[in-house]
Amino acid sequence: MFRRRSHNTMRQEEMSPDKNPTSFLENDWDLHIVNDGTDKTVPSEGVDIVAIHGMNGHWRSSWTHRVTQTMWLESLLPFEIPRSRVMSYGFPHTAFKFSPKKSSLVSSYEIAKRLLDLLSSVRREEQSRRPIIFLCHSTGGILLKRVLVMSFLQFEDIFLSVRCIAFFGTPHRGATPGIVSMGQTVTTIARLAQLFFGQLHENDALNPLSKNYTANLEELNDEFVSVMKISNKISVLSFYETMTTNLGTLNTKVVDKYSAILGFHQLETVYAIDSNHASLVKYRDADDPNYRLVLEQIKRITETLSNYSTLESRIGSYYPFERDDHRPLSELEEMKGLRADKWFENLKILVHDIVADRADERDDRIRVAVLDTGIDFDHPLIAESQSRIKQRKSFLPEHVTGPADTSDMNGHGTHVTHILMKTAPNADIYVGRIFFEGKEFEMEENADKIAEAIRHATTKWDVDIISMSWGGPNDISPIKDAIREAFYHGVTLFAAASNDGRMSNVAFPARMRQVICVNSLDGYGRPSNFNPPAKPDTNIAALGEFIDAAWPWPIRGKGGQTIRKAGTSMATPVAAAIGALILEYANQDDMEGNKVEAPEQLSHCDEIRRILIEMSREMDGFLCLMPGDLFYKKYRDRTMHGLICARINETVNGLSR
Repeated sequence: MFRRRSHNTMRQEEMSPDKNPTSFLENDWDLHIVNDGTDKTVPSEGVDIVAIHGMNGHWRSSWTHRVTQTMWLESLLPFEIPRSRVMSYGFPHTAFKFSPKKSSLVSSYEIAKRLLDLLSSVRREEQSRRPIIFLCHSTGGILLKRVLVMSFLQFEDIFLSVRCIAFFGTPHRGATPGIVSMGQTVTTIARLAQLFFGQLHENDALNPLSKNYTANLEELNDEFVSVMKISNKISVLSFYETMTTNLGTLNTKVVDKYSAILGFHQLETVYAIDSNHASLVKYRDADDPNYRLVLEQIKRITETLSNYSTLESRIGSYYPFERDDHRPLSELEEMKGLRADKWFENLKILVHDIVADRADERDDRIRVAVLDTGIDFDHPLIAESQSRIKQRKSFLPEHVTGPADTSDMNGHGTHVTHILMKTAPNADIYVGRIFFEGKEFEMEENADKIAEAIRHATTKWDVDIISMSWGGPNDISPIKDAIREAFYHGVTLFAAASNDGRMSNVAFPARMRQVICVNSLDGYGRPSNFNPPAKPDTNIAALGEFIDAAWPWPIRGKGGQTIRKAGTSMATPVAAAIGALILEYANQDDMEGNKVEAPEQLSHCDEIRRILIEMSREMDGFLCLMPGDLFYKKYRDRTMHGLICARINETVNGLSR
């Protein structure tokens, strides 16, 4: 005879922890699409809902009711939220098992990065603007904080798409204090939590390339708050448990209300769920009161959603040049601008001071030509270094500008010239005006004049480097011929790749073999979203986002002396200036005879390209220039100079073999 179980008994069984949790298979570490609700005819519409389980969780069982086996993400939610694509991220809890003898834990950085990679892959180009809602159970919410911070740095489309985060029992301030003194189960929980709260991989950092980030919960919370403020569009739903969990010798709430609430008074809405910790995200059926509560809040959010409007980047277009509208920078752009400023500070410490230590009053200083829209010669930031600008010449027809008029009516030329001057502070500058306003037709209409400017810079000015922050879709024969002549004359030419993103091709002349193609990086060293695809021989990248530099008086308006702009146009003078620093250093020697064996061999594009590659780090297919990797500040001065010279010699000799 079977005895009828009481309602309370069934309720306790439903909410008790799984005694035999679902085993984790290798292929479970994935972003599982439990319902693909995308409208194939209108792919940009709808919403992406991403669930993240906590430690010892599973992408399916953590969201499945024990008795009814209702997996609400799959069988309930999609039918309530039209055009919702529901995904559940699974990651291996076995990788977190704590052992004093083993330190090979999978870091939260790796888990967060994999989620972003997978989500980015799922969200194809035409779906990259779909709003995102994250559902996070327990410590999955801690992981989400790292995901959001990382998306701000590396996955801008995802960061700008996040519209809501729902936290279910996330221990923002740690677990309930009494738990840490319990037995093996809770000790394991506490130790596993350390993975997210402080015991992180040595490479974990706000900047993934940095090793200086103190990865603890408090600092992660600070970073999370910062990016939340930058977005200012992300709603927060915080759900906390009202019932205790039986952990053997202790019956308590795993995460109390105080720890489960963020404290975002304007953006956060708090709700109590009549459940224990494990069952916060497990619902019997569509009539479960807890499910109805959660569903009501998610529906409320989705009804107000609209596809994000991309932050309009201040990209200095290569063709045609675009005037800046002088609008205020967004907070996201300001953050990137501050990182660009930090890059220049580091350049001074790691490179400028070293090069300057060995500089002398040589007559044969490195010469760099900038061929662009001219220059505001009287701009205060230009005027203070006017002695460095050795020659100026307009190559435009006289009926367009007047004789020898090199004034800048666009701003682009002044901006890129100032970037070059502050990146290579000892180089002599030669300015050629080849564009009037940078209109689309100018490159082809003035092709002969542009070719003349390249030849003049090569033979009359005798420059070492030519910087060309422009380009176009079509090859132009006169310009191509002039570039080849300059190349065989020993001039190193740099040109902007393009600002049209991964669906575009590298522009002309950057795609020529005789030219070093320059892509853009942000201040964190990450390739910019507007770069063309990374391909061999056209994948060198330099800082190019939101660089602060001079802007001409007549078209600056009331803005100040400088403006921040982004684009491969801005990255080009940075890369050209780094090339000038290499040449400058290569011409120096010391009392011990350490020197570059044949500096004249560097007077060629191929040699400079090779040294740039040697001082770069590969990331997402791009070779990201890191000048400090060549100039070793950490060594004694004499030893350092010898090492730098030896590395340059080795690179050049290796190329010639």
